[in-house]
This record gives sequence, C-alpha cells and structure tokens, in this order.
Amino acid sequence: MKNSAVLLISCPDRKGIVATISDFVFRHNGNILHADEHADEESNLFLMRVEFDPAGFDVDLGTFSEHFSPIAINSKCGGVSLGQTIVRR
Repeated sequence: MKNSAVLLISCPDRKGIVATISDFVFRHNGNILHADEHADEESNLFLMRVEFDPAGFDVDLGTFSEHFSPIAINSKCGGVSLGQTIVRR
C-alpha cells in the first residue's frame, strides 16, 4: 500500500493553470501519479484532480493550504481541497 495526496481544484479557466499547479508539486519534491482536468467553456470553470506521492514532499500536508494559497488567490480558485488516500498497488 502506498500513501498519496489528492488535490482538488476549481477556478475560472485560464491559460497556464495546469503548468502552475504541476510546477508547485514539482518544486516541492512531489511526484504526480495521476492528473485529470476539465474545462467547461460555457461556465468558464476549470476543474482539476491531482494525485501525488507525498514521500519527500517538503511541505507538511497539514500546512499545505498556507503554501498553496498564493496560487489559489492568483488563480481566483473558489475551491481547493487536499485529502490523503491509501492506494493499493
């Protein structure tokens, strides 16, 4: 079994949001295991689910929102949540 962290994001759609989020995980030594995104043109809503391996991640998951908040504010994200799961592989 392996631990993973799941980041769920909803915000207005704009260029570069996938790169920004992926870069954040990368810069903090995370490894993305799965990523899904969807943009709804009619409502201009962007949704993303990113599952990453927290082993070696240099941000304590308990303070994740504190570190991620500049991205959330800049992207005008109305919804950001982080959960942990155990993946059976």
